Amino acid sequence: MRNAKTSVSNCQLASCEAKLTAASMRAGLSLERWGPYPWFFAISVASTLLTACGGSDIETDPIAQFSADKTTVSQGQAVTLSWSAPNAQSVTLSGVSATPASSAVVVPAQSTTYTLTATNSSGGVFTKTITVSVASSTPMATVTVDPTNPGTQIPSGYIGFSHPWGQAQLLMGDPAIGVNPIYRQLLKNITKFGGGPVSIRIGGTVSDSTTEPNSGTVRPFAQLANDLSAAGYGATFILGINFAAKNATLASDQVSEYASDMPAGALQSIELGNEPDLYVLQKVRPSPYSFDQYTTEVQTITQAILSKVPNSPLFTGPSAAFYPQDPATGALLPPFLSVGGLTNLLSQSGSVIANVSQHSYITTGTACGGSAASGLLLKPSSSTSDPSYAVPFAAVAKAANKPYRIDEMNSISCEGQDGVSNAFEEALWAPDVMFEYAKAGATGVNMISKNWNKFSAWDVYGAFNFNLPQSQYDNLANIAVKTWTPPAGIQWSNGYSIRTIQALYYGMLLFAEAAENGSSLLPVTLNTSANLKAWSTLDPTTGKVNVLVINKDQQDYGNISVTVPGFKSAAIERMRAPAFTSKSGITLGGQTFDGSVDGTPVGTKYAEVLTEQSSTFNVAIEPTSAVLVTLSK
Repeated sequence: MRNAKTSVSNCQLASCEAKLTAASMRAGLSLERWGPYPWFFAISVASTLLTACGGSDIETDPIAQFSADKTTVSQGQAVTLSWSAPNAQSVTLSGVSATPASSAVVVPAQSTTYTLTATNSSGGVFTKTITVSVASSTPMATVTVDPTNPGTQIPSGYIGFSHPWGQAQLLMGDPAIGVNPIYRQLLKNITKFGGGPVSIRIGGTVSDSTTEPNSGTVRPFAQLANDLSAAGYGATFILGINFAAKNATLASDQVSEYASDMPAGALQSIELGNEPDLYVLQKVRPSPYSFDQYTTEVQTITQAILSKVPNSPLFTGPSAAFYPQDPATGALLPPFLSVGGLTNLLSQSGSVIANVSQHSYITTGTACGGSAASGLLLKPSSSTSDPSYAVPFAAVAKAANKPYRIDEMNSISCEGQDGVSNAFEEALWAPDVMFEYAKAGATGVNMISKNWNKFSAWDVYGAFNFNLPQSQYDNLANIAVKTWTPPAGIQWSNGYSIRTIQALYYGMLLFAEAAENGSSLLPVTLNTSANLKAWSTLDPTTGKVNVLVINKDQQDYGNISVTVPGFKSAAIERMRAPAFTSKSGITLGGQTFDGSVDGTPVGTKYAEVLTEQSSTFNVAIEPTSAVLVTLSK
């Protein structure tokens, strides 16, 4: 050891020994205990001295600050841990799967000590700890899952979007002008969870007023299909025709254009009209107009199309509203579609129908006489009523060996309701109702999303809004659907940019992760008095079990006891917001799309991690929030 000491000058020696003393004390030793430096310490001590005397400093703590906004909480209350370590080479926080840059929100179920560990440039390792004390209470719910009895599988391509004609082209971008790369990224975010290609339905009221197609009609769809396919994702399309015109030549021309311009395999089916139960109100059919009349028209139009377009795909219908409402007053109209009527349609035209389709909305917005108020989407019936109504129709479709798809749906019709359909409550509603429809027998759902609404305002029930070039809007004249008026005061941009990623998108993304890789539903037993829902799935690829708990209760929060026999560890991902009324500040797994410029989430994704407690895990949940608990064996 003498050689190590003499390798530095006398003026450095005192400093080196002082640093060695500090390192020894941190290790619980003293310099006296090191002498006379046995050979197995010599190399370590020499290295320490030489490093310190050479200018590096393993004793400099890179953690400048580590704090918590509160250190005593009740179960179900969030704690924000914050830190600053600007000169650290690496930083890790205990209790989470990944460490964000400077803060993390945790909701501990029991008293927990969090350790921040950082290394400096010389390899020195430093730690700081914070203990959060959690007051215990009776669990607000118990969730028990049977992982041995998988049931309904979430079909490939279950998740979809529905866009109106014209706005669909705006959202995607015509490649002759410039495509929208952000829209493509947002689709990839969802399809990366292995749920199959995203389904895109292009229709709506405008589809029943479209005219002869031209080269620009389908070009945006075809380019999108090619782009997603090349990226290893994929998309399938349901394209509408002008069924209301009762013009076989026009319908055949439209289908011919679709079939010739779309890439092979991308065009799934042709939709036969949009909500024919409203045709009388729209004054495109005389009153009375019955479902039997619609059935006859289906036979006539489909036969004409197939005779003129031999390579036509098959068809989707009847795309009727569940509860048809007068768009002017919101009043319910007489029933149009019945189980018997659908049975008859499939009996007569089943050979040419690829998908049975219906539409679904909870109620209308106030602009059409409805009374949608804040908190509506937190009510249990908002997620269960329409799926319950769908069960017998799904059964008819299944008996005929036809997929049953809700190819247009959202929370509130008549362009949504500001403060409700664009608030965080929509993010809590969306995954719940999507699971309800899967349970009811639906093979997919297409959430409607527009850029602008018919009131010449930014859409408030879609998943996203974009600023776009005026040239894209001017191009709508080329596809004869220039019926959408830009919002007043719009500022056109040179390219596409994000205006907002809305609550609906977060909810769809959470569902995609909860139903990853075509998962199967698992039996769940839920005991609670709170306004809370629980779903569970088995991932066939990883063998993991997901438990999604959605707390729609504005008051109740606390611990949930989750029991899944045979599973040993859990990762808890949270979807949260400042309030259920929030339009921004939403996070999923610690990430947000606030501030995103390209459609990728901002921040580090992380989950809180738990170890086994006899196959039972205590999970804390905040009011009006959701947790996705992923369990591994």
